[in-house]
Amino acid sequence: MFGTLPYDSPLPNQVKLNYPPIQQARQIAVNKTIKHHKVNKQRYDKHYVDAKFKVGDLVLYQNFSYPNSSKLQSPYNGPFKVVRKLSKEEL
Repeated sequence: MFGTLPYDSPLPNQVKLNYPPIQQARQIAVNKTIKHHKVNKQRYDKHYVDAKFKVGDLVLYQNFSYPNSSKLQSPYNGPFKVVRKLSKEEL
């Protein structure tokens, strides 16, 4: 937390471990996190398909499956009829 090791190094005093200062290490961690976030977003967006539903369409709702749920349970509920749109896109 304070830029020092929480223990005495078992290595002899001649060997110095070059750790970056704590602020620099934190900045490196932030930069790597942002980089991996961008990569994951590109992967997600590559396969994302935007579904446009109209009033009157029939849709299925995917159930949340618990780890020990029945194998024969249907993964979807429905069909349900779209009654109205709540998004602001096509008002």
